[in-house]
Amino acid sequence: MRGLLLLCVPLVACDAFAPVLGTARCDLPGAEGCVSTDPIPDEQNALMRWLWANYDGATDAQLHEAITRLHRLFDGDNLTRNVSGTLDDLTSSDLNTVNMSNRDPGPATGLLLVDALDCTVEHLDRITTYDNQIELYPGVYDSYERTYLQSKDDYLARRSPLVSWNLATTGTLLQSAYRMKYAGGNRLIPAAEGSAAIGPILFTRSFLREPADFDDDTRAMDQDWQVEVYYERAPGKVIHLWGDWRQVKMGSLTNDDEVVLEVMLSNMEDWDEQTRQLCADGKPAAQ
Repeated sequence: MRGLLLLCVPLVACDAFAPVLGTARCDLPGAEGCVSTDPIPDEQNALMRWLWANYDGATDAQLHEAITRLHRLFDGDNLTRNVSGTLDDLTSSDLNTVNMSNRDPGPATGLLLVDALDCTVEHLDRITTYDNQIELYPGVYDSYERTYLQSKDDYLARRSPLVSWNLATTGTLLQSAYRMKYAGGNRLIPAAEGSAAIGPILFTRSFLREPADFDDDTRAMDQDWQVEVYYERAPGKVIHLWGDWRQVKMGSLTNDDEVVLEVMLSNMEDWDEQTRQLCADGKPAAQ
């Protein structure tokens, strides 16, 4: 689960972003470094939604097929600059997989980031299963408590292909305290045989179990559905696919506002940059 870092840059009022990013849109001349909120093409869109709905139901072979297809569609062998954009809405039937089909995910906006990292799947597995996320990503959480629903030891010893957990987190955003309850998990898929096969895959999924609790009624995060895939295109070279459908309100702005989407995507890039640094520094150390 990625924290409220993805809502707004800390210590800056969200409303202040409108005049700044509103004049630096990706479709303007000279906006080379701007993130894109254009729609992702249909086939990539459908595959990302399929991954969300089939985290624990698909076979390893089916996942390899879907991720290999995405790799080709995004030209993953030659990816040097990230790809970003919006995804189609999830539907209530897409939430059957997490037993939450009573929710309407339509108000949540989907975003996709595809990025390249110098790392290994094994190292990224260490990062995502590390209990003290506050140590790895400082400034995101005030408290972070993870409760495992299966044996973490069995997963790390590769006696089990997946592990899941519940999270309880607190934090402070724009002088407003919040409390959140998430569910999450990892699934590790071995490399497939064959010279054209991509390397091992780390498949993760997380979601907000109930709307976040803010002490300020001008702030809200009612929904958050995330799916991530890390896979090795070559030894030590990873592609990160990150889909996130989120419904938020920060003052007068919501996820229906382009400026909010641009900020969220920029902060997704920042999270990947912090992850790159963890990989470069060898943190956390192998146990």
